[in-house]
Amino acid sequence: MALHHVADIGDLQEGQRKLVTIGKQQIGIFHEEGKYYAVLNVCPHAYAPVCEGKVEAPLMAEVVGSQPSAVYELDSGRRVLRCPWHHWEFELNSGKPVCSGIKMRLRTYTVHQQDGRLYVEV
Repeated sequence: MALHHVADIGDLQEGQRKLVTIGKQQIGIFHEEGKYYAVLNVCPHAYAPVCEGKVEAPLMAEVVGSQPSAVYELDSGRRVLRCPWHHWEFELNSGKPVCSGIKMRLRTYTVHQQDGRLYVEV
């Protein structure tokens, strides 16, 4: 794996994103909640440009027994990326789907901060 310079830290303000191309891969760089994330710009479900989607805290249903209840809570400690085509949600930090019945994951990359620059490990 190699490190690729994708931006300077000051280039991305809180809540902003940037698309970069590394080799043949388009990767979205996100600055959310003081952290940086990198994901492949391809939804594993239908190959949509997932980085065009919204980033939000997920709305989680409380589970009672084996059924979700009508009680929902905003999980403000997590950030998810919602695909713009079919609204599948994936955790920005891990690529794991929010819905437990989905097995596909979003491809994520490690972001390194070094000397005021951001690098993605690909």
